[in-house]
Amino acid sequence: PSTEDIIPPFIPLDRNQPNLLLVEDNPDMRRYIKKILSDKFNVAEANNGEKGYEIARNILPDFIVSDLMMPVYDGAWLCRKIRENMELCHIPFLLLTANSSEQAHIESYENGIDGYITKPFEDSILLAQIEAIMKNRNLRQQKFIEDEMNISVLEVGQSDQQFMEKVMDLIEKNYADSNFGVKELIEQLNISYTLTYKKFISLTGVPPVRFLMLYRLKIAKLILEKNRNNNVIVSEIAYRVGFNDPKYFTRCFVKQYNMTPSSIISQES
Repeated sequence: PSTEDIIPPFIPLDRNQPNLLLVEDNPDMRRYIKKILSDKFNVAEANNGEKGYEIARNILPDFIVSDLMMPVYDGAWLCRKIRENMELCHIPFLLLTANSSEQAHIESYENGIDGYITKPFEDSILLAQIEAIMKNRNLRQQKFIEDEMNISVLEVGQSDQQFMEKVMDLIEKNYADSNFGVKELIEQLNISYTLTYKKFISLTGVPPVRFLMLYRLKIAKLILEKNRNNNVIVSEIAYRVGFNDPKYFTRCFVKQYNMTPSSIISQES
């Protein structure tokens, strides 16, 4: 009789490590890949796309590695389902395949896959590819935060684009209100704190509370730059962008921009 493929329940052993979902129908291959990844991730397992989707919805993983050819539903189906689901669409997705034809490449990227490895592969290649996907994301996030917080810089899929547009729209309308914080943002987004937090970290690299502050500081900096050599008062700007305490505003500003708000006003334009 064929030995049944029994999947162990997912227990994240190290709370400081990210959770990775591995979807692969071949038990030996799955064990081999799990061994490679276990140093850096808590690995959850599934043996087909349908099971993978179910587990993804349960654990909201930080990364997904999936085989392309699988019974029930394959890797391309799984990726499509992940990208269509508002709770999961931000998760990076790496596809493993035995099919090295160009067509498979093109189709997989159309489904919103972040990267692609052809079997067989070296341990180091798999880890390097996952690292490259994460690094790429981090670079885009940094650029987004450091530049004008322009969503297009993030290069995210359609659902995440809509999520970020909604976030930016809500913050834009409410940043001047000092009572508008993460709690109010989440109420208006109408999703849980856990999910909001995960999406913010995955898409922007910073938690919601820091994101709100960075947005307020960015607006303040723009106002200060527009008003060089005008008699603007720093405390007034602080109140205008939703800070209650001008001293705290100045401390945050200096930490972010390595200069005081008043030094911007006195700079020659």
